[in-house]
Amino acid sequence: MIVFSERPDFQKLMQAELKTRGIRSHVFIGSQGIKNRNVVLNDFKNNGTHVLLATTTCETRLNIPQANVVIIADTSWTPSKQIPAYSRILRPQQTRKPRIYLLRARSMSICSS
Repeated sequence: MIVFSERPDFQKLMQAELKTRGIRSHVFIGSQGIKNRNVVLNDFKNNGTHVLLATTTCETRLNIPQANVVIIADTSWTPSKQIPAYSRILRPQQTRKPRIYLLRARSMSICSS
C-alpha cells in the first residue's frame, strides 16, 4: 500500500500511528536524499514493509507493482498530480487488482474566534 500526501509532517504522523498498531511502514520524502530513498524503496519492494508513506517525491518515474493499493490522502484540485501518483502501481508487472482510494471529508465546519 502506498499513501500519498503532499505534507511530510502528515506522513511522519501516520508512521507513528501505524507503529503503535504494529504495522511496518516507511516514509519516502524529498528531504531524505536519493540514497536513503533508494534504501526505503528497496526495503518496501523486497522485505515486506506494508505501507509506503510518500510525498510527491514518489509520484513520477517509479515502478512499484509490489503495491496494489494507493490512497491519496490529500487530493489536489487538478488530476495532473493524482494520475502520476496512482500510476506507480498501474504497471504491466502488476499481478493483483489495483485499488485506488481518494480520501474526502464528509463535511467541513469553519471555526471562528
